[in-house]
Order: sequence, then C-alpha cells, then structure tokens
Amino acid sequence: MFRSDIRGGLSLAVKVFNNPIPQSTFEREMINLHDSTGHINTLLPMRGYYANPVESAIFYDYMPRGSLHDVLRDSPFLLDWSKRIRIAIGVSQALHDLHSCSPTKILHQDLKSSNVLLNHDLQPLLADYGLMGLLFRSVVETPGYTPPEFACLSNSLRRYTEKTDVYAFGVVLLELLTGKDPVCHEENTQAVSDQDGICVPQNHENVHVSHLAKKGRASYDLEEGLGSRMHLVTLVLGLEKEGKGLELLSPIVVETCPSLDKQEEAYRLALLCIDEEPNRRPSMPELISTLERLSMSEMQ
Repeated sequence: MFRSDIRGGLSLAVKVFNNPIPQSTFEREMINLHDSTGHINTLLPMRGYYANPVESAIFYDYMPRGSLHDVLRDSPFLLDWSKRIRIAIGVSQALHDLHSCSPTKILHQDLKSSNVLLNHDLQPLLADYGLMGLLFRSVVETPGYTPPEFACLSNSLRRYTEKTDVYAFGVVLLELLTGKDPVCHEENTQAVSDQDGICVPQNHENVHVSHLAKKGRASYDLEEGLGSRMHLVTLVLGLEKEGKGLELLSPIVVETCPSLDKQEEAYRLALLCIDEEPNRRPSMPELISTLERLSMSEMQ
C-alpha cells in the first residue's frame, strides 16, 4: 500500500494487486464488499477502485500515523497503557463488526499489526478486510500469526472460523503489551532465548508453536547459521512455562498501567486468544467486554 497525493490536497492510500484478477470478478467483489462494509466506521474507508484486464487497485483514506506496527517499532512512546488498550478495543470491535456482517459474515483471515492503521488521534482502523478471495493467500503465510490448528495442513483442509481471527488478535494484543514484533530477529531475543532454549528458524512457519513450547532445548536446538528468528507466541509460551511471562511486558506498559493486576489480566486475555484449542478461545464480544472493563478501570 502506498500514498497518492491528488490535486486539491487530498491524500489516498492505494493498494495495488500484482496478481492477475479477472476484471468482472474484481468489480463484483468490490461492489459486494462496499455494500457489506460501507457503513462500518471501525474499518479503513474504501473510496474507490480501479480495474482493467492487466492491473487492479483499491483507494482508501490515507492514515497519517501509518500502521500500528510502524508506531510500535518507531514511536512506542506515543502509546501508553490507555492508548494501547483503546487500540485493542478498536481492533476487536472491527473484527466483531466484520463477523456480524449480513447476509454473510466476513472473516478477515489476515489480521496483523501492519493492517491496523492509525489516524491523527491514534484511533485504529482495520485494513485489508474481505480480500482473501482476491489475494489467494492466507494468514498462514504471514509469519508469526499462524494458528496451531493450521500446522502442516494442506490448503484444502484448513477451515477458517471466527476463532482464526481471534488467534491473530491475540498476537496483536501481545505486540501491544510487549512492544515486540510477531517474529523477532535473533539479536532482539538472544537474552530470552538463552533462558528458555526455544527458537524458531526463518521460514519454519509450520512448527506447531504450542508443541514447541512444551519441548526442551535438546528437541529444538538449531544448527549454527540458520539465521534463526523467534516467534513472539513461542517466546511468550516458553517464558510462561517458567512463570516468567510478565517479564516480557513493555516498560511503557509497566510504567503507565495503573496496577499489576490490570497488566496481568490483559496478558492472560492474550494467552486465552492464542490457546491451542480454538473452542477455548474467547468470542469477540467477550474480548470487547474484558478490554472495555480494563479501559474503564483506567479512567476511574
């Protein structure tokens, strides 16, 4: 997605599709998507589209702050505890709005922090919704967001549900709480890696993270030179096994959160979202309710 400045001072974000899409298919999908989601104010507004037999594009409102991933990486000081919880509420509400669409609910299937755009006031708007049929890819191709039930399954056996989106939301919530990338480079995780002995090599997306966290160093030692990287979920589960999970929380969260109890409640909520068993993951209304309670307690 890139920025396009139009005469008159208007800026738009443009998403260009590199894969060939039949023009009639693209136009039909855009009309259906607009009819289903045009009224939802938690989503990044779609302002138009362009299609011909060679290329296609969608035009959205431009968000000056960029993505949540960008802000967490480059300007984390902008996001204290209160703002992070409000962002989590906004993302969970956007997912709930998609899941409640009629006549057919919409599953995002590619939720990640780079698809959460922030406006001037750091309010989140969810992007890249309803596009999986056009992109011919899925959440399992986004490193760090793979739900364990998809490990080693072929595309034909994968079944996307609302709980797939809940898992990805759990990863985003962990990013908000820890300030870490969904896949951390080795130099950023060496100290923790030395504690728990759990690393995931680059392009090793099919490792079942819940099983990985249960294994010891001998089972998953990496050969030197693999360019190893660690999934945030694996890092969290490894430290949680040792009772040290809260040590991962961002110093900004620790310093600005009103109490340790609230930090732990938000962290435990993220753990519920990434539960190995999809049916044990909370529903979106349950997530929203818990997060709103955490937000209200901050205001009191």
